[in-house]
Amino acid sequence: MTYSLQSFSADAVKENQSVIETPTFVLLSCEKNQIKSILEKIRDIPIMSDVKQVEGMYDVVIRLDSTSMDEIKKVIVEKIRIMDGVRTCITLEGARSFDTIKRLWK
Repeated sequence: MTYSLQSFSADAVKENQSVIETPTFVLLSCEKNQIKSILEKIRDIPIMSDVKQVEGMYDVVIRLDSTSMDEIKKVIVEKIRIMDGVRTCITLEGARSFDTIKRLWK
């Protein structure tokens, strides 16, 4: 199954606006010399509830909390993806079931 910003359950839609009640995680692969700058910019995003620098395939994991999926989409497209040094951006919607990610926030 493939997940994207467009895939959410039908009962999460109210009045043509998608509503999400679980955190959304964004995984970034970054240019190594840009990670510090990216972390600083991410900390200025109002719906960002936490951010971690990690090692491995991804360099940064961001937790976004909002009741509006439209707001989350806008932040990802208009603020995160366009940052200098961001190579790839993966979004995990409703990531409660992702135990590895959950352990980062314990």
